[in-house]
Amino acid sequence: MTLWLTRLTPGPSRLAQQELGGTHVTSLHRRVMSLFPDGVQDAARTHYGVLFRIEDTSRGSHLLLQSNQPPD
Repeated sequence: MTLWLTRLTPGPSRLAQQELGGTHVTSLHRRVMSLFPDGVQDAARTHYGVLFRIEDTSRGSHLLLQSNQPPD
């Protein structure tokens, strides 16, 4: 099985910072899932094997995303 590991560096927008800061968790989940095609009959997160976490580094926050298909 092939796994994709993607690192996303969000822009400095207020919404992006709120999502990374945990203020808008539902919005972050929707944003992550928008990177994958619609139309999956079962749970999309399970279907695409999506796991994500926020990584705080000295260069700022990044979103690490693991999936079994490449994100769009």
